[in-house]
Amino acid sequence: MTEPITTPLKPVPGGRWRAFAAAARPDDLEYGCSAAIAVRTGEGREVARGIFPERADRGREPWNGGRRGTAAGSGRPAHAADTTDRLEHAARSLLQHRVCPETLTDQDPEEYARGSLLPATAAEVFVR
Repeated sequence: MTEPITTPLKPVPGGRWRAFAAAARPDDLEYGCSAAIAVRTGEGREVARGIFPERADRGREPWNGGRRGTAAGSGRPAHAADTTDRLEHAARSLLQHRVCPETLTDQDPEEYARGSLLPATAAEVFVR
């Protein structure tokens, strides 16, 4: 079981940067940090998904890393992205994946989606 966070979390650093989002399973981003991604794209930032080398065949360079990384769901979060203003957007995104709540629970999919969202996404920030 995950221990509750008891120390205050700092805001995820801002600035002018692009983000790359990856997850083990396709729906993990929607359930793990969709509201945080919505905050960043709402600020006009680019958020890419996928690191596949075959992208070079289509004139795009594969992702080669970055100077800063943010890991949502880390066991050692020190930062958080305030997602309060994007929760409705995130709920609509989750509702596009109705098969998950319909498979995982008897709860109404809309209630399930809204109930699974938090007003902040805790994360660990890495700098290289």
